[in-house]
Parts: sequence; C-alpha cells; structure tokens
Amino acid sequence: MTAGLGTRLQPFTYSRTKAVLPVLGIPSAQYALDSLVASGVTRIVANVHHLAADTTQRLRELDCNGAQLQIKDESQLLLGTAGGLLNALGQLGSNPFFRANADVICDLDWMALYQRHLELKRDHGVLMTLAIFPQSPNRLPYPEILVDREGQIMTGIGSPQASRPFWTGAAVIEPEALKGVPQKGPSEFVPDVLLPAVRSEQVGVCWVEGVWHDIGSPALWAQTHFDLMRLFESDGVKNPRVQRWQERFLRVNRCIADHCWEHRSSQIDWAGSGVALQGPFYIGDGADGSLVRKVGPQAVVYGPMPQGLLKCENGIAFGGYWVKK
Repeated sequence: MTAGLGTRLQPFTYSRTKAVLPVLGIPSAQYALDSLVASGVTRIVANVHHLAADTTQRLRELDCNGAQLQIKDESQLLLGTAGGLLNALGQLGSNPFFRANADVICDLDWMALYQRHLELKRDHGVLMTLAIFPQSPNRLPYPEILVDREGQIMTGIGSPQASRPFWTGAAVIEPEALKGVPQKGPSEFVPDVLLPAVRSEQVGVCWVEGVWHDIGSPALWAQTHFDLMRLFESDGVKNPRVQRWQERFLRVNRCIADHCWEHRSSQIDWAGSGVALQGPFYIGDGADGSLVRKVGPQAVVYGPMPQGLLKCENGIAFGGYWVKK
C-alpha cells in the first residue's frame, strides 16, 4: 500500500510520498519489501497515486532481491485501501495474498502469519487473518481489536487505546473477501471489507510481537530513526529480517560518535570542528558543513537545510522544512 497522501506527515510529503521517505537513509518501503522477500515472497504489487511518477521511479530503484515488483498507477483516481487491492488482483492471482503497508516498519514473519491463516481457514472458514500486537510498541493509542475468548476470531473494533490489542496493518486475505468491493470508484478496507467479514465471524487473529514503527507523523518519523539506531548498534541482533536491515544501515551510514550517525555521502569535517557532539542524532544525505555547530541531540537532518535555522535539535529536517518533535 503506497498510494496514500501522507497528510499527517506534511510538509515533508509535499515533495515525496511517505512510502519512499528515508529512514536512516533507506526508503521506508525497502524495509517492508525486505521483510516480505525474507519470508519467500516473489511477487509484489505496489499502488501509486500522490506524486505517482516520482514514487514509481523510487520504488523501481529499491533492491527487490530477486522478487518481481509491479506498479499499479492510480494517479487519475485514488481507489482507496480496498479499491487498490481489488485493482491489484489481476497481478496477485487467485490465491491468498499478503497486505502490507509501505510506511510501517515491521519485522513480521509473513510465512508464520500465512500458516496461521491456513489453520484458521480450515477450522473456522476465515476469509482473512490479521497480524495483531497485544499492545502498541510505541504506547500510542490505536483502535482496539476485539477478539473472542479463545483469541482466534476478531469480533469488533473498539475505541483507540494505548495498551490494548491493535492491528499492525499486515494481513493474509482471500480474494473472495473482496467480492463486495465496488468494481469502479474508491472504497475503503475497514468499512467495505473488514467489518462485513467481522460480522460473519470470518476474520482470524494471529498474535505477533517484535519491531513495529509507524512513520505517519513528523514526531513518529523522527523517533523511528533513534529507535532503529539503538537496535542496529547492537551486536546481538538474531532476527534474520532485522539483520538484513542492519546490514543496509551499516552499508550506507557511519558512526561519528556515540549514538551519532551520518550518511556516508556526508563531507562534514566533524573532527576538525573541535565541537563536542551530543547524540543521539542522524545526518542524512544532502546536509552541508554548516551543521557542525548547529546540530544537537534528538535531531534528524536531511538536506537541503531550512533557511535561517539556528539550531537543529528535537526535530526533523527534510526537503528544506524543519518540524519540532
């Protein structure tokens, strides 16, 4: 799912879609693609709408590691989270398919989710199975997922809660689940697909844990940098999906001080500045040498630098814009 407008992430999404904004110098969609490919996925369909030409080009530049990536262009009409799935069925085929958000970083074992779906389909006739966290890792409120006593079948959606089960955005879906989606025009997944299946008791639950980051707002996008930095700095990463991300991170970035990292394209002379660096911070590509005396803790800076900014701390800069956390 790469066609969203990214309104909560404005002004950064004026120039680039959320799905291909960088996280530690790596496009967000690359993380999702890596987790899918690591689970054996060989065919991926991505839909585009906002900044369609630029997004298409950036998606095609991703490392697919042998998987086939196809683009469905919705630039003339945004089809919504259900209409986009229906529009992709011609490329996805007649078997169950995965639904993934390109702007969510999650180390999900997709094949374990698929196996759970097959079990619930056999025992309960479910049309889809959602990957559910017991509670949100970032302690922010998300709509609560209500389940039966056995924790196997979804029974409804509650109000946003900070420490209750929530949907990661990942799912296995049977094509039959889309039969009620209009053939033309936009439609949305929750009201047009998910809730009808919930009412007929055909939505399975797969409990998962691990890494999960939503980059939907400037504060969340910035914080994801620092959370992943701490994870990638560790020598004890065992999860093969996270290891793949860590390898990419180390390939494109270098450490300049404790919890201070920069993109390898940077030409900033930190050593010659005599400035004591205060982390954590991350300097992305395109940043210039003026940052030496401007950057402070909790800063994420991608060039070009915003005009007139005297100090970069507790915020994120990209495309000439700066937003405080």
